[in-house]
Amino acid sequence: MLSLSGRAVWSRQKDGHWEIGIHLGLAEGKKLLKAALPKALLKIEAVPSLQARSLRIMGRVLACTLSLISAELVTGFFLKEGILPPFSAPSLDTTFRFFWLSVFLILSDGLKVYFEITGRSTLRQYSSDMAQVTAVIACHNTGKPITHTIEAATSMLSNDRVIVVDDASTDDTAAIAMSTDARVVPLKKNVGKSGALTIGLQHVKTKYALILDDDTRLKNIFLPTSLLDEGFSGIAFNVLPCRRTRESTDGKNLITCIQRYEYAKSMEIGRRFLDKTGSVSCISGAIGLFRTDLLREVQAIHSDVFPGEDLERTLILLLKYKGRIVFVNEIVWTVVPDSLKSLTWQRLMRWYPGYYRLMGVFFKIMINRTLPGRLRFEMFYNIYVVLSDPLKMSSFLVLLVNGYWSGIIFLYLFYLALEIYPFLTIDKKLPVLKYYIPTFLIYPVYGTYNAFLRTASFFVWVWHRYATKQWKPKTVSAQS
Repeated sequence: MLSLSGRAVWSRQKDGHWEIGIHLGLAEGKKLLKAALPKALLKIEAVPSLQARSLRIMGRVLACTLSLISAELVTGFFLKEGILPPFSAPSLDTTFRFFWLSVFLILSDGLKVYFEITGRSTLRQYSSDMAQVTAVIACHNTGKPITHTIEAATSMLSNDRVIVVDDASTDDTAAIAMSTDARVVPLKKNVGKSGALTIGLQHVKTKYALILDDDTRLKNIFLPTSLLDEGFSGIAFNVLPCRRTRESTDGKNLITCIQRYEYAKSMEIGRRFLDKTGSVSCISGAIGLFRTDLLREVQAIHSDVFPGEDLERTLILLLKYKGRIVFVNEIVWTVVPDSLKSLTWQRLMRWYPGYYRLMGVFFKIMINRTLPGRLRFEMFYNIYVVLSDPLKMSSFLVLLVNGYWSGIIFLYLFYLALEIYPFLTIDKKLPVLKYYIPTFLIYPVYGTYNAFLRTASFFVWVWHRYATKQWKPKTVSAQS
């Protein structure tokens, strides 16, 4: 039998980087293994001591994982060539192969995040000229909560530069909006969020337009108009789940805390990584600052389909108009689902079908050599996620059905080990201290839950696109 050893050796280099030397060894056949698999080398930026400890743990986990994968490959080769006699080994079992597939998929996701952390941009400097900005808020059956958004907007901008488009609400939303000091544009026919924004933009007379969701919370933020003056096309903000309990939404329970970490990870890592080349791939629908002339052109060719509408708007700007989009660390609050049921509905019906709807756009950006490499890499990863999610789910189900609990526990701990460095890196701003550790421990389960929903959303998209035709695009938009 083959016995394995794996160790991670750390050394501080003169250039201020940490080196992780991951050595793979075989008690028997060591020379053969070294010839086939030379040591892997990763360079990671110098980090504070606390984060360095987490990276040491990560190095050991990677060493053990690569050692085990090596054992699988080498054992298979020895059996095939007759060097070892046939024997019943779990590595040859279908269940075990699905296990290694899961290890690879989890590892690739984790390394992508590590790669982005080491390549993040520094925070931008800017100034604000509120006189150049008009806010447009599209709403439908929002009710009383819209008053918070309108009041925050009118506290920054003059009343005539806060435009509320009521998208044929069937409740008292229009009346509530009219009781404020904002300009209200009531629509008799429902045209969807994107259509309502297009109509609202017709009333904008300033150089720049700020689009807001009807549940966005603004407080003491600066609108970075100087960045648009410099030639950037759009601005993405640091959007986080609201920490307060408003109306019937609890902003301090475990569900909202997990989403807060998820959002913070996306903002602090993903958007800052893309910001370095001015190619942030999604300006959140919660808030975005644009050049008014460009935004009007983008909205004119937007499909007006709701799932992924903010992502589509951003990708049109990047692909068709070669726009440059940056990120600013101005924190804005949004209301998120506070129960598992409402969260599932949001992801299944509103978020994830947009991935399938925009697959063609992802591919066009990925192969467009005139666009920044980081943006093209992000589009490649989006396609990879869509294609790999069914593999993740099938692998997990095979392990579950066959009762391979040791493998499932290992995958959970492996995912958790990969999450240590991001968790220590970003500012999570969780509202309740007691949920810090539970959020971290539950996150691997939360990641699996989201992979299930992304896979299931394919069938939701097919149904509403081709059967009900509710998501039939107005135009071919960015895919043309």
